[in-house]
Amino acid sequence: MIAQKSSGEYIQINAGAVILACGGYARNPEYLREAGYYSAEDVVTFIPGFNGDAITMGREVGADDILYKATALQQPTVTGAPGGEYGTFGNGNALVVSSRSANNLWVNETGERFCDENSGAENWMALIIPQLLHKKCYSIYDRKAFETNFYGGPTAYDRTTSWQYDDEKSLEQFEAHYADNEAKDCVVADSLEELCEKAAKQFEEIDEDRLLETITHYNEMCRTGSDTDFGKAAEFMQEFAAPPFYMIYTPPSVMVTYGGLANDRHFRVLDKKRNPINGLYVVGNDSCDLWPNIYTINVQCGTSANHIYGGRTAAKSAADYIGTPSGKITTEGDCTPCEVVYEYEMPSSLKDGTYTSSDSYMGMFGGIRATVTVKDGKITEITGEHEMETPYVGGYAIRDLSAAIVEAQDVNVDTVAGATATSCGFCLAVEDALGQAK
Repeated sequence: MIAQKSSGEYIQINAGAVILACGGYARNPEYLREAGYYSAEDVVTFIPGFNGDAITMGREVGADDILYKATALQQPTVTGAPGGEYGTFGNGNALVVSSRSANNLWVNETGERFCDENSGAENWMALIIPQLLHKKCYSIYDRKAFETNFYGGPTAYDRTTSWQYDDEKSLEQFEAHYADNEAKDCVVADSLEELCEKAAKQFEEIDEDRLLETITHYNEMCRTGSDTDFGKAAEFMQEFAAPPFYMIYTPPSVMVTYGGLANDRHFRVLDKKRNPINGLYVVGNDSCDLWPNIYTINVQCGTSANHIYGGRTAAKSAADYIGTPSGKITTEGDCTPCEVVYEYEMPSSLKDGTYTSSDSYMGMFGGIRATVTVKDGKITEITGEHEMETPYVGGYAIRDLSAAIVEAQDVNVDTVAGATATSCGFCLAVEDALGQAK
């Protein structure tokens, strides 16, 4: 195996077996397109890395892949939405909540309705499934629908907590997005006819007459309370009659992908004839060939189970393939230590007081804020506030990191294994708070 160091030098690693675990392809537009995202360049992503390196390396040695039936942690969102991470994997500000609520109307790239807009009622990731069958998806609603959704109406999501968004700021962001239209993704009008006219000019494939016909027909069904096309529940059939009227492009967002290289139950990578490639294994998000097509949040610990079992099985399979090594394990050649790419410079002194980070920092699923208490120039307490981190993973990581930082009186402590993204977001929030205590 050949690897390139940060210095540009190449090293050769002689291994009896290789296990690929690169985290999936969530930030690789080419692979996303192969996996069914028509407008892959518009997919909103969050976490760095996940470039599909396992697929790239596997293909180079003849491996088959399952991109055509892979799935992802995915949601509809809005391009450039303030705090877009909440709008995608949790809840959002006014812009995101208003754009994907059950009483909206969804149309495809030509202006035709294609599904019950409440398709994610039982599983919020299911919202994206009908959208992926089309090139584009646009959400249409009026002011009444917006206010119903934003102030606690029939949406599939709870509101964000007050420390993330206050109503006034969120409403300002909502109005500004439509007024400025910097992303070129929305139109707003005082009549439905004007909305359709603007949409046809703004969006290349939208047919003005078809769009108006779609909205008119939808309003007629709303008045009767019966969705004869797709069977949406009557409680969500709300006629659009209160201007202004809104229309916005809602592209997919992807947190992580599941499934990449074809593998068997021993987690051996398979070639295009479904024969194992000797000495090559795949685990984690790059495997998942045992349960492709759908990742459901209703199956608790499903991903973790796959990863734990896959890691153990692949390691055992690789050891069996290599045979029990004899003698002493040694290292030869280039053993350059790992390079520390970032280290926080702790303030030389701290003012007493309680300080909260001025911004939230992205963890695994959402923003994290930190509050640091300083007494007699020492850090005495740290608390973290978050909405979306998993309590029994991210929550524990924040607890353990708080204790470690207080003990060391330094932010430069080890991250928590299995919660790296949460750890990094929390430590950045602590650094922000400490910056105020200099």
